[in-house]
Amino acid sequence: MFVLGPAAIVLLILVAITAPHPATQDTQTAQIAPSPESPAYKLALYDSGYAPDATTVAKYQSALDVLKQHCTEDEPTLASEIWASWKDLESNKVTDETILSLMAHITQSVPASAAPTDCRAVMAAYLLMREPSK
Repeated sequence: MFVLGPAAIVLLILVAITAPHPATQDTQTAQIAPSPESPAYKLALYDSGYAPDATTVAKYQSALDVLKQHCTEDEPTLASEIWASWKDLESNKVTDETILSLMAHITQSVPASAAPTDCRAVMAAYLLMREPSK
C-alpha cells in the first residue's frame, strides 16, 4: 500500500492547479480507466490515501458534477477549493468530514435561488460553522 505524506499531497495539489484540464471522458471509459490527472481521481486519492478504483472515482466525479451545477468555479478550481477546505477542517481537529461528505454539505448549502454562485464563499461560511471556536 502506498500512503502519501503531507508534503507529497501539497505537491500533488500544486501540480493539479497548474495542470491543464483533461478532456472529458464518457462514463463507460471513466469506469474502465480513471485518469490519475482528473480532479475526481485526485480528491478520491487524498481522501483515502491510496490509489482509488474506478467505482470510487465515479462517486467523486458524480459529487463534483452535482456541485459544479451550483458553483461558478471550473472543476479543477472547485476541486482545489474543496481540498483546501478539507485540509482546513483537519488542521482544526474536525475529523468527522470526508472530502465526499464535504462536497455534499457544500452542495446542500447553496440555495437554488442563489445558484450558480461563488462556492468558495459558501465553503468559507461552512468552515466557520464547523471549526471549534478559539
